[in-house]
Amino acid sequence: MQENKGYERLKIRILVGLDVDQTLWDLEQKGLDPAYQDEAFRELFIKHQQAILKGEKTYSNEVDTSIDELLCALRENHLEIKMVKDKNVHAKFYIFASDPKISHTQSGCQRYNGSLIVGSSNLSHNGLEKNYEFNLMSNESDDIAFALSEFERLWSDSVPIESAHIDTCVKTSYLQILPPKDIYYKLLLCHFGEDSLKIDDSIKGIFKHYTPYDYQVSAVQEGIEKLKKYNGFFLSDVVGLGKTLIASVIAQKCHLEGFITGKILVCTPPSLKKSWKKHFDDIGIANYDITTHDSIHKITRPECIDIELVIIDESHNFRSGKGKRYNELERLCRTPYQGKSKKVILLSATPQNNAPSDIYHQISLFLPKRHHGIEGIIDLERFCSERQKKFEEIKKELKDLQEQKNVALQSSDQHKQKDIEEQLKAQTQKLKENSDSLRDKLLSHIMTRRTRKDIETLYRDKEKQNLRFPTIQDPQDLRYELDSSSLPLAQDTIAFLAQEPNAIGSFAYKRYLIFPNLTDEGKQAFIAAYNENESNQDQKESFYQDTAERLQVLIQKILFKRFDSSIEAFKSTLKKQITSHNALLKMFFEKDKIHIPKHYDSREKLYEAVLSDNDSDLEKFLDKDKVFPLEKHHFKSDFVAALKQDKQALEKLLHLWEEVDSDPKLERLEIFLREHPKDKIVLFTEAKTTAQYLAQRLKGEKILQIDASNREDKEQIIRENFDANYKKELQKDDYRIIIATDTLSEGVNLHRADIIINYDTPYNATRLMQRIGRINRIGTSFDKIYIYNFKPTNLADRIININAIASSKLQSFHYTLGEDSAIYDDEEEVGSKKIFISLESKEEQSKDTLYKKDLKDLYEQDKEEFARIKSLPLKSRSLILSPSITESQSFAYIKTGQNRDSFAPYHINTPSETLLKEPDAQSCDFYEMADFLKAHLNDPITKSSQNRDVHYHHINAALVSYKNALIQESRTDFNAPLQSKLTADENNATAKVKNCQGLDDTTKQKLISAIERGDKNLCKHIKNAQRENLTDTLYALARNLPELDSTSHTQGKESSPSDTQQPQIQISLTAFPIETTRTQKDS
Repeated sequence: MQENKGYERLKIRILVGLDVDQTLWDLEQKGLDPAYQDEAFRELFIKHQQAILKGEKTYSNEVDTSIDELLCALRENHLEIKMVKDKNVHAKFYIFASDPKISHTQSGCQRYNGSLIVGSSNLSHNGLEKNYEFNLMSNESDDIAFALSEFERLWSDSVPIESAHIDTCVKTSYLQILPPKDIYYKLLLCHFGEDSLKIDDSIKGIFKHYTPYDYQVSAVQEGIEKLKKYNGFFLSDVVGLGKTLIASVIAQKCHLEGFITGKILVCTPPSLKKSWKKHFDDIGIANYDITTHDSIHKITRPECIDIELVIIDESHNFRSGKGKRYNELERLCRTPYQGKSKKVILLSATPQNNAPSDIYHQISLFLPKRHHGIEGIIDLERFCSERQKKFEEIKKELKDLQEQKNVALQSSDQHKQKDIEEQLKAQTQKLKENSDSLRDKLLSHIMTRRTRKDIETLYRDKEKQNLRFPTIQDPQDLRYELDSSSLPLAQDTIAFLAQEPNAIGSFAYKRYLIFPNLTDEGKQAFIAAYNENESNQDQKESFYQDTAERLQVLIQKILFKRFDSSIEAFKSTLKKQITSHNALLKMFFEKDKIHIPKHYDSREKLYEAVLSDNDSDLEKFLDKDKVFPLEKHHFKSDFVAALKQDKQALEKLLHLWEEVDSDPKLERLEIFLREHPKDKIVLFTEAKTTAQYLAQRLKGEKILQIDASNREDKEQIIRENFDANYKKELQKDDYRIIIATDTLSEGVNLHRADIIINYDTPYNATRLMQRIGRINRIGTSFDKIYIYNFKPTNLADRIININAIASSKLQSFHYTLGEDSAIYDDEEEVGSKKIFISLESKEEQSKDTLYKKDLKDLYEQDKEEFARIKSLPLKSRSLILSPSITESQSFAYIKTGQNRDSFAPYHINTPSETLLKEPDAQSCDFYEMADFLKAHLNDPITKSSQNRDVHYHHINAALVSYKNALIQESRTDFNAPLQSKLTADENNATAKVKNCQGLDDTTKQKLISAIERGDKNLCKHIKNAQRENLTDTLYALARNLPELDSTSHTQGKESSPSDTQQPQIQISLTAFPIETTRTQKDS
């Protein structure tokens, strides 16, 4: 005790009274004499102090300081504490007296000078100042003597409380400075929850005859939790892990628990309808419907009202947030079920690869813009739009670099190419960082996603469950050489398609460059056909010019791909091109009008036509879609001659290839099949013509040929011969080889095979991943999977380079015209090694898995330590010294009070050399805090009072920042909406509701709440509502809204954190640079 505290001449004794009835009863039941059981009463004292510390609402250094002074006074014998053990003591009296003196006037009696206070006051701020208390004070010596004698009587039989017992109270409360490892594990436990470590065995029975793998049961548990918390989530496991089965079990479990009582609707691509029906029927789900993405509009409003759970397979098909399909789906999902919001499950293997706006459009199907419950995000729309803005900025930079790359590729400038590649890598890294922010702050809350590496890391019993994940071997090239007669023709053909000098002739792709070959009058007629106004004429012309050039490059790519696929496919495509040219020329010579396909700019139709495995789909789009007429004089004078020249060049090229009899690529395939006589093999090709050609030419093999035209009819045969999950007794070996287009790249099991052959050069990582996913599936008996890619020895690099130029051009169009103009979900990549690296990156281990494994290891290997971590109290903290930082910084994990498992992480910075500067407390995500803790697990702790001051300064700054954000979020002033939060349409709708005189306040609150949550359709209906029947319209709209959630923020008044449970610090950490700490000690 420092001398200036003033206690050095005083002796203070405190007698503590607690409720000891239960302790006395417990001792009596055990036959123990309380007189000899002091430890039992000390335990009661310690528990009581722990409860007081736990209930402390504030997080203040004053508590730490008062405990320090208490311990110091006890250790220096300026203070003694005892606890009464034989009865409950509720009386309060305080004696202030010096040692007694002998009275000379009263025959040697002892007299006390001092005071006695008896009353209701505690010696606390509340007791002395805040509360109304009633006390009596006496200075009479007899009163003091009586009180002293009573005090001494109790004191003599009481239990001493010493500094060691106070130390125990400290060490078992938040006041203890814990090692960073304790805070790390507590953080993981708070974030993931104990339930994530356990498998609910009751779920396994729902799987029926399907094997209930632990990782699938865990996904069911996690998915249901997210449904309950957010009304929806992404199920995004990688291909081949059973998303359909998991979603089916979730639906049935929710139904059995009574969480879902309404109808279940599955929205899926047509090719997957049978798979969903089989899973639902196998599991025994009743009261469900299955519809396709294009048939949602057929669902009537009464049918919408009956649906409670919507499962959307391949949800990325709705990423644009535009168009009739999306609007119908949004209508469906926004229609309440019995006054409650619908539940939505989105299935998509790669949603995080999309633009931020794409993610927002999908999650808007179940999450409101505001008041959504995701920690760290106040306004969801603003959060996503900020990341979309960054995405657009990076995209603009990438567009410029792509254009530079095109020039470098054409000029073969290796040095320039390398420089541009480095810049592209830098911009790609920025894209990754933007994507990581979206994933860590948003998707981590509403997404369940595991790769095979995640499962291998987290579920050690995979061997016990016969869970086998084969190793994908590096892809191998199947090289073939063209003979001396066909090689020169192949080289000339490549040059011909690339518009380079060759022996065949020139090909200008004029058939697909309509707009650039129109006169000025023709261009105006072309634009007018789209009902465009005359404004921004230059911009319109630029758009249609780009669209035509994009189509030209697209046709060039198709011709290259068909040539790469097979000579048969190439000849078939040439014939269709010639037919298309003849059709257009015929109009010039035999018709009065030239009819032009109207939807060249219809990106969705163009995308579907291009991705079709049948070239006729593209021709149907070009020649049989809606058309508009042009006059002959609308075309430039040389257009017809150029078109005839192109047709003649195509006819010459076709004639030359029809004279070629050999097919070295087919011969190489035949050799490979002879080398693997017993293996089941899956061969993929993009061209239907190639698939049919190979099936006809391969003699003596058991071949099943599949394309879009016969997939449904052959489905049973496919299962019997290639599905390892099909009943063993029903499996057949009628077919050894399956040759298919990409119609079989999703929604089917082919894992009785362990070899995939890509007959065409693979350019797209997503498609390759889907193909491999057909054989890399649960239930396979193989340890390894083999991938083979065909490659012409003499022409491979040339074909790859030409395709790279075309892909770069298309990517430039993609950046210019927007996401919907993309030809593929991922940018095409060239070279089998490069695309395989891309494929592997999609199977990387997630950050969640690394942390879950640490927590799971603790749970399984040290139950006692896990229980200790679990019991750590609120406000547990660590203060550490770190050599790797230059400024003091803190992390606070705030228990928000809105939800039992809702937290808000904060990162706090301030220069370590001063306390005068206000700390900068910013909301962060779980990963930022976990990453920091994991990097500092072994750093030493510090108990310096000066460091403790900085810690409290930081953590309370975080609390203030969170409370301010909470007030800003929840402040819904019924009479004055926050202009900064709402859009113009939302503000107008809100004003219209408030000013409606015939509307009661409850209905107004309900409507305004829905507006503020971001209901766009509601705003639109309110905007269109007529004044004469406005009241009736608003009441009708309100009836169709979900009821206000009882856990949502208070509506109709300005709320504050005091309206709900106060937020508290769950855990915290402050790190100090070691050098600064040394300087503080020296000073």
